[in-house]
Parts: sequence; structure tokens; C-alpha cells
Amino acid sequence: MQTTDRVADLMRDLSARPLAIHLYDLVVSKNGAEAVYATIGEVHHPDYLNLEQLRAIYGTADPQGQDAQLALDQLLATVQEKMN
Repeated sequence: MQTTDRVADLMRDLSARPLAIHLYDLVVSKNGAEAVYATIGEVHHPDYLNLEQLRAIYGTADPQGQDAQLALDQLLATVQEKMN
């Protein structure tokens, strides 16, 4: 079975499973100025990539500030809506 088929099979059954979510900003810079270009959210099935593995890859940075928490809340609401 190809990796993409295995991942697709995992994502078909998400009932009562704690998903690992990786949320990060894509920042662009020009002439010393920086701006957030996009906030990207990746939802991972825990049998594919779990929270501990995400932390091992990317570190343990937590959302900072009210804007980060709002972005996370909006992402989670969108994921929940799409799963129904």
C-alpha cells in the first residue's frame, strides 16, 4: 500500500481520536520589514504523526498573544465544522 493510501485510510475514521494540530505562520520579509503572509494549519491523525512527534520535529513553541489564540480557535472551529 502506498503511503498516500495509508494516510487516506487513517483519515477516514476520526471518531473520538485526539488529532495532532500543527499551526504556524508563514512570514515574508522585504527591506527589513516582516509580515505574516498566511497562517497554516495541519491536522494529523495520531497514528500517522502525534503531538509528541510534532514537538520533536518543531519544538514546543506555544501560541503567543491573543491573535495566535484566536487563529487557533478559528482553525479548530473550521475543522470541527468540516468533520460533521
